[in-house]
Amino acid sequence: MSFSLEIGNWAEKTAANVAERNEMVILSLMRGIIMETPVLEGRLRGNWTASKNKPHRGTRKRPDKTGQPTVARAQNFVERQDLSKDFDIYFTNNLPYAHRIEYDGWSREKAPTGMVRNNLTRISSNL
Repeated sequence: MSFSLEIGNWAEKTAANVAERNEMVILSLMRGIIMETPVLEGRLRGNWTASKNKPHRGTRKRPDKTGQPTVARAQNFVERQDLSKDFDIYFTNNLPYAHRIEYDGWSREKAPTGMVRNNLTRISSNL
């Protein structure tokens, strides 16, 4: 086996490992945010949406009290991406009160310090 072939195989394996690690981290972040989103009717939890290269602009009408459909949607989105390529992933919630819950303590009992910030800290400390 030639040296250049060995390097090529190593590079391919490394790219696959990086993409797999990226997928695990992204899904863990999204799942954590979804599951820590406070639930009354489930509309806030059901409005988390993943998109590629630009933020999603709309809202969803389907509530999600359990979080499972929203997690499945996020997982489906991530699994369809080639995470070895360079692009931006946006994870948005466009309900007007999402920002208030994250930053203004609107849900003191269920998300006193938000849901996004907590999960970004969790993921950052585990990398």
